[in-house]
Amino acid sequence: MKPTIYFYLPVLDEQQTVGVFLYRLGEVMRDSRLDYEVFLTLDGCTDDSAAVVEPYLKRMPLRVTHNEKRLGYGKSLLDTVNRVASQSANPKRDFFLVMDADFSLDPLILNDMLDGMERNVDFYTSDRFSAGAKSVSLSKRLAQRFARTILHFRGAQAGREPDYFSTLRGCRLHLLRRNLERLKPLGELGPGVQPAAAALVLLLALYRSARNPARIKIQEKKLRRRKSRFALLALLRWLLFGRQIVSTAAAPEAAPESTRPPRRRYPNKNRRRSSKSEAGS
Repeated sequence: MKPTIYFYLPVLDEQQTVGVFLYRLGEVMRDSRLDYEVFLTLDGCTDDSAAVVEPYLKRMPLRVTHNEKRLGYGKSLLDTVNRVASQSANPKRDFFLVMDADFSLDPLILNDMLDGMERNVDFYTSDRFSAGAKSVSLSKRLAQRFARTILHFRGAQAGREPDYFSTLRGCRLHLLRRNLERLKPLGELGPGVQPAAAALVLLLALYRSARNPARIKIQEKKLRRRKSRFALLALLRWLLFGRQIVSTAAAPEAAPESTRPPRRRYPNKNRRRSSKSEAGS
């Protein structure tokens, strides 16, 4: 059975890129012949993003949530995770993928990921640094370097992950269900906390449960329509003092879901065996 791909697109004043992104995403998924659904959150947008998105409600399987007051990247992501986790009828095959509508990544990158989704990859992380460090800003390279030391100091291990803060993340739905408790700290990330922090919480919550993780090498495009929302000093301050890191690392994992029917028991089985052994003796 082929998986259904559930996309999540957070939108904050992306009127110049969100329409083109949805169009390209629809083309890629039409060629893949996989079922998919797009969950898009307009999080306190003050531009015409809602008007740009509206025509696509008739062109693709798109669900739009419009937050009049901005909730923040983390809270909006958690709300979508809970909706998708409860909706999926085939969590061991269905896939959840977080992408950005600012066109820092072209949806064509999905062509390198869909094969793994149809096979056995259960967790996708990304790697912006192996593809060429020159394409990554100095502030993001410094954040990556400092994060390893700070996370170790705070007792939150994320393996040898080459990219802690990329917002491109994907996983099987059963991983989300098993780690809903670990994902709750996303709801504590207010509007003032940048998306990179939520990306790290998502990584810390899921990577330990993944059995077949994979990394996709990406090369981010330089944003031309707006300024980057990445702030190095604010992110380092959150790494040092944010309680979400510790609470995510300490939260328990739920028991894996069992799809096997309960084993039938025969109460007279042992009695029959004992009577036969007595007769033989």
